[in-house]
Amino acid sequence: MSLFNVNAVRQDFPGLLHSVHGHPLVYFDNAATTHKPTSVIQAEVDVYQQSNANVHRASHYLSSVATQRFENARKKVQRFVNATRPEEIIWTKGATESLNLIAQSYGLSTLQKDDEILISPLEHHANIVPWQIVAQQTGAKLKILPLSHTLHIDPHTLPQHFSEKTRLLILTHVSNALGVVNDIAALCKLAKQHKVTTVVDGAQAVGHFPIDVQQLGCDFYVFSGHKMYGPTGIGVLYGCYNLLEAMPPWQTGGEMIQQVSFEKTTYNQLPFKFEPGTPNIAGAIGLGAAIDYLEKLDRRQLITYEHQLMNYLQETLNTIPGINIITPTISTDQSKNIPIVALTFSHEHIQDIGMLLDQKGIAVRVGHHCTMPLMAYLGIAGTLRISLSFYNTRQEIDWLVESLNSILKHSEEKHSETAYPSSKDLQPLSLDSQQIASKLLAQKNWENRYRLIMQNSKLLPPLPTEYKIEDNRVSGCESEVWLVSDFNVQNKTLQFWADSNARILRGLLTLVISHVNNKTPEDILASDFQQLFSTLDLAHHLSPSRSNGLNSIVNVIQQIAQDYLTINH
Repeated sequence: MSLFNVNAVRQDFPGLLHSVHGHPLVYFDNAATTHKPTSVIQAEVDVYQQSNANVHRASHYLSSVATQRFENARKKVQRFVNATRPEEIIWTKGATESLNLIAQSYGLSTLQKDDEILISPLEHHANIVPWQIVAQQTGAKLKILPLSHTLHIDPHTLPQHFSEKTRLLILTHVSNALGVVNDIAALCKLAKQHKVTTVVDGAQAVGHFPIDVQQLGCDFYVFSGHKMYGPTGIGVLYGCYNLLEAMPPWQTGGEMIQQVSFEKTTYNQLPFKFEPGTPNIAGAIGLGAAIDYLEKLDRRQLITYEHQLMNYLQETLNTIPGINIITPTISTDQSKNIPIVALTFSHEHIQDIGMLLDQKGIAVRVGHHCTMPLMAYLGIAGTLRISLSFYNTRQEIDWLVESLNSILKHSEEKHSETAYPSSKDLQPLSLDSQQIASKLLAQKNWENRYRLIMQNSKLLPPLPTEYKIEDNRVSGCESEVWLVSDFNVQNKTLQFWADSNARILRGLLTLVISHVNNKTPEDILASDFQQLFSTLDLAHHLSPSRSNGLNSIVNVIQQIAQDYLTINH
């Protein structure tokens, strides 16, 4: 291992010292947001305690101090990314707002009908949707680049995709879903040869290795503070001065103007032209503190250490049967990958594994990671993503691997093919929801309760394949859920059937369906689902997305009951 002292560094991050469900926190969701060192937290506190005033607009002492600290932070960012001048650094709420600013200011003012925007399947939704909107507004077209066999944008094949109509090349520096690092310098050099403007999403890069925008040769570079150990709600747009100078304002308000009259408004100089209203002063100063923190560390050691962690993670995961690693094998060239590993499982749903890992105190991310086009490109619905930072340890990886082995070993899911009934053989679920709830409440802890919920999934009759169609799909769920119903005219009751590709949801569906089956629409509408969920304390133990999915199912059931009630009255 490197000389990097991870145990000393971990003391700088108070958020890592928590326990979750009786286990020490293992935080492997760094691609979503990183933890913050004490120095960053204190910098934000100091703003409100020692220099709480608006910037640029007042002549009193506190405003002067706040303004100086605020603009010093801008200069730190300028130095951090090697911009030529501080005016090239625009404060935003994050990478998402930075990209929208570029799209709605530069894109909308320069693109014309049939112009081409080159973009790849690797992009985060935040670097796709703004360009879709601008394309609709201007008549420009999105042109999708292919990926290489290593899932990168290949500089060798890029020139063949340029045409006379190509105006923009949209790039992610590092994929948030896979961790692959594109050769931005080579790609931007090719774009410049073809007089194509480049926009680079660097949100996943800045926390892992140094950025030099002049060396990269990009026209625009964006990132967020919270992914590089800084505060949330603060981001950066770097743009070449001449481009920013020519761009019109995107949003308007105070600070971005020089003179306003009802006849004419003149705009402020850079960077203030793009910073209307009161900025996130504490966030900017906190981001400056994050830069100070990173610059005190040996970043070469950090890169080496993270690379070693990534190697160790992949090696140990390869020892577990039933795991499929989507991320390309890590390269010996440390510039090709950052420590992100994306997984699927041969016999388990990623949502189920993610939930059970949470019970072990391990925070990972499951889903499409705001990269639906990439998931479609790969032919999968989503992954379980493990994203590391320099404050993670081999011991944490060992606990992850031990936990995965335990979860997969004790899984009671039968891996043989399920014999799905035909529609004529479909039997209704006949269980008492109160009995199910009582058995769940009898469990000693939530890890055991989760396991029982997943065991209950076997009580739910599988839905025939012909019913698993789009019309029966419940929207709002992370996993796939299908729901069908039938109305018994004689006793005026409803019968429901449901299924899901995730065991945790099948188990929850068992509870919900047993609660509503053979009830009248009036009884269903009068049912207090939230009381049932509250009794089991589901709101505190299901993730927000899982709770939203459960509520979506309930809403669909209630709407069906309301529809039948309306029809029969």
